[in-house]
Amino acid sequence: MKRSLFSLPASAVLTLFLAAAANGQTFSNSTPIGITDFSPATLYPSSIDVSGPIGNIAEILVTLTGFSHTYPQDCLFVLVAPDGRAYSLFSHCGSGDDVNNIILTFSPDAASALSNAAITGGTYLPSFCANYGSLAAPAPPGPYLTGMTGLFGTSPIGTWSLYIADQAYGDIGQIAGGWSISFDTLGPVSPSSASAFTYQGKLKNASVPVQGNVQVRYRLIDAAVGGSQVGPARILTETLVDGVFTTLLDFGSTAFA
Repeated sequence: MKRSLFSLPASAVLTLFLAAAANGQTFSNSTPIGITDFSPATLYPSSIDVSGPIGNIAEILVTLTGFSHTYPQDCLFVLVAPDGRAYSLFSHCGSGDDVNNIILTFSPDAASALSNAAITGGTYLPSFCANYGSLAAPAPPGPYLTGMTGLFGTSPIGTWSLYIADQAYGDIGQIAGGWSISFDTLGPVSPSSASAFTYQGKLKNASVPVQGNVQVRYRLIDAAVGGSQVGPARILTETLVDGVFTTLLDFGSTAFA
């Protein structure tokens, strides 16, 4: 049995360097989205239906293909999950520089967020740079959630909606190739799996053992220093008694080759 002891401040996020095998699936809506001046987009919302069988979310990526705008700082992009939670992906970021036909991907595991500097294509954290107010109905009213990490461990099945609006006068744009949403998902670990094993840890908040239910994120890293993540994260809710939790993990038969 592997034991670990963690001590961290109350505001910290626990990351155990372990993770599980998963299946990646992508769902798309390639219909172009026109971003009109000081208005909701021409598709409002642009929606994607996600159907199963599919496990709970371990990783999520939202990709906008062919984003152009003559002043991207005017824009607000909000993703609404099937359960109604609304996440800000892009809230008035960038500078006065145009963007032309770039691909933007938003991931809760990206290295950095967008800022008020000129925008280039790439993968970013969901980015909040300024607040110009809530979107118009039928979008839910703000304030909007950030980060998308609250979606980990939930089911992706249902309708996902992307609301886009230009919230200032004088500029226009488009998402020429529409958008897609990708998931790495995980089902339950079978106790009879030949590659499953038991992991035990103890979690403290400062010097006090944590009690009750805690969401723990497991990753598998291929080296102790400077390593790379193998596969996506696994999100599990653990029940802690005097800080101690015991869980069943399975990285598949090839994870430790």
